[in-house]
Amino acid sequence: MIKKELPPDIEDGINFLEKAEKNADNHDLFNDYFSLGVDIIHGYLEDVPDSPSRTFAENRIQAHTKTLIRRLPSIYVEDMGSYFGYQVSLIKVTKYFERIYSNEPDLRANIENFFDEGFEIEINNWIKRKK
Repeated sequence: MIKKELPPDIEDGINFLEKAEKNADNHDLFNDYFSLGVDIIHGYLEDVPDSPSRTFAENRIQAHTKTLIRRLPSIYVEDMGSYFGYQVSLIKVTKYFERIYSNEPDLRANIENFFDEGFEIEINNWIKRKK
């Protein structure tokens, strides 16, 4: 297989996405690397909208977004720092997230449970504070 030449920013972004996966056991590092990788790729694609690497880069983001969604059940939602970190990561990849949600029912439950549990805990915490 011939390695396709990629723009340095796309390579850097992909490297950060891969670092995120290598640090899957550390929620903070995972989110930091994931967000940085997505930001770098999105920044490049905004600057070079006709990049011949666009489809490749977007496919990589979508693949790593699936990995993020598969990880959601492993998050202890009461660790609100990690929970919000994953929310931010999901917001950054909304386009891919929505596509996956619509087309992959096996991952849809992960998404729904993640948001339902977090919302329920936040409401319960709010109620406790108001008592």
